[in-house]
Amino acid sequence: MDYLRAGKKSRLPSGLGFQEGRPYDLYVYDVAYAYLTENTPEPPENPGGTTYVNHEYGENLAPFIEVAWTLVSSGVVVPGNTRLEQRTQPDVYGFSLTDFGREWLASKELAMNPRRYGEFGKLLAEFDVVYGEFYAVRSQEALSCFRHGNFVACCAMAGACAETILFTAYARQLGDEDKALREMMSAGGRGRAETAVLGRLKEGQKMELQSSLALIKYWRDHAAHGLTGRTNQNEAFVALVTLLNLAQAARRYLL
Repeated sequence: MDYLRAGKKSRLPSGLGFQEGRPYDLYVYDVAYAYLTENTPEPPENPGGTTYVNHEYGENLAPFIEVAWTLVSSGVVVPGNTRLEQRTQPDVYGFSLTDFGREWLASKELAMNPRRYGEFGKLLAEFDVVYGEFYAVRSQEALSCFRHGNFVACCAMAGACAETILFTAYARQLGDEDKALREMMSAGGRGRAETAVLGRLKEGQKMELQSSLALIKYWRDHAAHGLTGRTNQNEAFVALVTLLNLAQAARRYLL
């Protein structure tokens, strides 16, 4: 992110076999070279040729390439050079910023760094076995929506996940999934299910779950029922964190 925001130029030493004046906003070798030389106590001297970069740093390129393609999937960069006046041979390590990418980098709402998506996804996935396939699919779709800037959809999917968590707890209480589903799909069924599930809890436990359910329900209704207003990145991020808290609390108190 610092590399892209600062518009840093190539730091690779000359004479290493790389094209001079590369017309890319992001060049993976540049980022790797800058980071590893700055964070290596005593980097070896450049012996000349391409050996130094390819062998000393080439084996460490994987994390940088992964982040670059995460940015591609998020619409921040695209592979190759988008400047028609600077046509070059294709280079698999070169990427260019999109218009959305420039706006995203200029924004102060970088709520989640791309490298954290995988870690957060693993936290949500810990509950797949507890809440089932619907939760597994919807939780990752919520994260994917956030990752691609679809913040309204993210909130809607977080709300769908909350429904799945409530259904799981209600079905466990009734001992009958089909009956729980019929009840929740009937008029006012969700409210009755929530009352039944939370009714047996201590006051502090009930309040913890109610606050998470109410917050996600607000964003779900806001997203799904055409209420006015705009959902921004910070609100979608809070919806994801609230979903994770709900999953943890429901397992702790209800299952």
